Amino acid sequence: MKKHVPFYKGMNSRALALLFSLAPIYNNAASDEAIITPALQIIESNSQSTKVNTTNSEGLYSLDQENIQRFQESNGSLTEVLDTVPNVQFSDDHDSTESKISIKPASVSISGGRFYDNNFSINGMSNNSLLDPAGANTSDNAINDLSGHEQAIFLDIDQLESISIYDSNVPVEYGHFTGGVIDAQIRPPSYETKTGVSYYTTYSDWSDFHIIVNNDNDDDPTYETPQAPKYSKQRFKISHEQPINDDHSLRLSLNQTQSVTSELTYNQTKSISSNNTGLSLTHGYETDELFITNFFTYSPYQKSTFQKNVKGSDFQIEGGGFTANSKIEFYRGRQTHNVSLATSYSTNSRNAPAHFYNWKNSNSRQWGLDAGLSSSKEGGFGDLDKSQAELSGNWKVSIPIQHPNIKQWLYGGTLTQSMARFSRPQDTYIYSGATINTQVQCLGYTSDCVTNEQYFRERKIYPEDSAEVSLSQASIYSELEVNVSKLKTSLGVRLDYDNFLNNINIAWRTRGTYDWFDNNSLIIVGGINRYFSGPLLTYKLREAAKPFYQEYRGTTQNIVNDWEYDSETGDYRYDTTNVRTPYSDEITLSTKFKILEGATEIKAISRVNNDEFARTVTDKQDDGYRYYRLNNQGFSRYQSLSISWDRSNTYFSYGFNIFWSKTKSSNDSYDENVDAATNDEFVWYKNERRTLSEISQLRENFARPLIGSVYSFIPLGKQLSLSIKGRYKSRYTTVVKGSGETYTGIVDKNGTSYAEYLDNYEEKKQRATMLFDSTVRWLPSSQSDIALVSEIKNLTNTRTYSITDSEDGIEIGRSFWFGIDAKW
Repeated sequence: MKKHVPFYKGMNSRALALLFSLAPIYNNAASDEAIITPALQIIESNSQSTKVNTTNSEGLYSLDQENIQRFQESNGSLTEVLDTVPNVQFSDDHDSTESKISIKPASVSISGGRFYDNNFSINGMSNNSLLDPAGANTSDNAINDLSGHEQAIFLDIDQLESISIYDSNVPVEYGHFTGGVIDAQIRPPSYETKTGVSYYTTYSDWSDFHIIVNNDNDDDPTYETPQAPKYSKQRFKISHEQPINDDHSLRLSLNQTQSVTSELTYNQTKSISSNNTGLSLTHGYETDELFITNFFTYSPYQKSTFQKNVKGSDFQIEGGGFTANSKIEFYRGRQTHNVSLATSYSTNSRNAPAHFYNWKNSNSRQWGLDAGLSSSKEGGFGDLDKSQAELSGNWKVSIPIQHPNIKQWLYGGTLTQSMARFSRPQDTYIYSGATINTQVQCLGYTSDCVTNEQYFRERKIYPEDSAEVSLSQASIYSELEVNVSKLKTSLGVRLDYDNFLNNINIAWRTRGTYDWFDNNSLIIVGGINRYFSGPLLTYKLREAAKPFYQEYRGTTQNIVNDWEYDSETGDYRYDTTNVRTPYSDEITLSTKFKILEGATEIKAISRVNNDEFARTVTDKQDDGYRYYRLNNQGFSRYQSLSISWDRSNTYFSYGFNIFWSKTKSSNDSYDENVDAATNDEFVWYKNERRTLSEISQLRENFARPLIGSVYSFIPLGKQLSLSIKGRYKSRYTTVVKGSGETYTGIVDKNGTSYAEYLDNYEEKKQRATMLFDSTVRWLPSSQSDIALVSEIKNLTNTRTYSITDSEDGIEIGRSFWFGIDAKW
């Protein structure tokens, strides 16, 4: 039986020597009064686009404040506005119902990099999480870990003046990435007194849902048709800014995003709530020669949830933290100095019941039986706390050079000190192997034994633990602008060092433009670059942490014995010695020109990523442990061809982009194995015994070959405006883990024979989608700045195909956000 039931509800070394030896040139030039003193650097472009500059060589897309306001979404997330930028891809579950309910920012991949390989920055300073950034999909119910995110703090988009997105030819001042760079620039306070209040909300009753049933369940009396979720989301913001005097200004703002949903547990509905609050203070100082923006924000994240069908399992997750950032620009003679200072602290913690019990149904433990379940579970996995603190500073200097061909020298450096901590404040016991014994005597064991009823035979112990690691990073960089006739080049080099991997990494950054007709009408852009990834501090934490162990017990004459250590536990530990820094070699070629009064770009990017982090699993060593050993056996390849066109100004914006890409990767993340020599690395795929590394490559080879987007902002008079975004994703095939295992026979390893059972993997076909979103903004009165806003997601109410042809589930269709935005 196959059926699609629509459910409608409610409304529905040489380079270093060259670049760092230019001080004598500058010193000689400094005494020459004929040099033109630099004012603010003005980049002129003959294109009618504020997003794409058709004359520079950087792979930069700039979203100014107007474009952010025109295409931002009601949830206030920074990454949601990036869907108008080429070479940016969202995760497979971006359009799922669960993603729309979540208040966490969506993850993105840039130029084939993994979502945690990007550099997220605030005013050029890191906002990257060092606490398991690949753990975005980690379950809230994980025993000894917490769901992570690649961003340390979730910044509300209304705080921003602009967003700079680099997909290629990234300038030398940016490092620690092999994907792309997303640099959010904080908006300085206005020198006019302004107050703003806004409120946006959506409810499940304002959404359409598609119930997808693809399997034949007629003969299953326990089958229940998927039910549409119940949820609400709200976003509130208030801000006030005013000048203090002619030089100083302040802005104070408060924003909160909240999501509440419900889930069925023990046949009763129970709520799950998430909150992200941001309290921010921004200070601006401006004179003729000095510009300062100081920014402080406290942005905690909280989630109250539970384990489904587990009694007394309520727990809270807390994240976020604070950051203080100072951006300073000043002039000294003919030099332009940019100084950035930042400090931050963020946490990721869980407050949960200390122990977990999986009881058998019995007279005193029958809440599972009452709900039709095979066991009665209770408790949780204990408190956990992970935190990171960071202090960093960056100094960048730009100097004009009086030379026929050498135009400018840029140099600078960054110092960063980080600390990360993991803590479990008390032992946590995970009980299993419940055994019914109507004559058992517990003799003081009251929590894990019921007299004359049952007792536990096994338990895992996650011991009280506290681990702390530190990380020091240093970078220096230099870049030289050399122009020869129609050719303009930037020759750069960057040197990075950190005391975790103890590697000195030298990366070249070389890019240039050729003005074909010498009138800026046709620009050819090329670049050869190397990027090094950032240090993986989460593995250093794991290396310092204690492993869990197991205990067992039985009974003697129906009296429970004491717990004994299980010598066959085979506990796992982590090892990160002798690891190189992953890097990406990039070649890019593009052409930029103006057509139909808009900026057009055709770009090809090739990335070869080597020494990527993966892991291998050892046999039990002499110390009694098995080891997850970090290695550099991972690799990936990325190729793309994109075409984009954009026309935007103070009145309107519209454009499109479409790009084809091909990706090949050995493993999805640093937590996946690529060592095919170990038996647990084999899986069963298409009636063959294949390595998981091969399967991972198959997954990525088919990923999203064609993606496109179209967008438009049109003012329909002085009081009404309309914005529309459409995004297309072509069909593709990937490989996923299926159900069950396959017996492959008797295999021999190290002289030991055993029966081998391998996990089944199968192809998964993902259909093409074309989705549109629309936002209408109306000012009822031209005399006041009070706007009513309606945002329609999935305008045409089409399927998202987040549920595949072999699954049952719920897809969200058309949904509405409504809001009010007042300023005075």
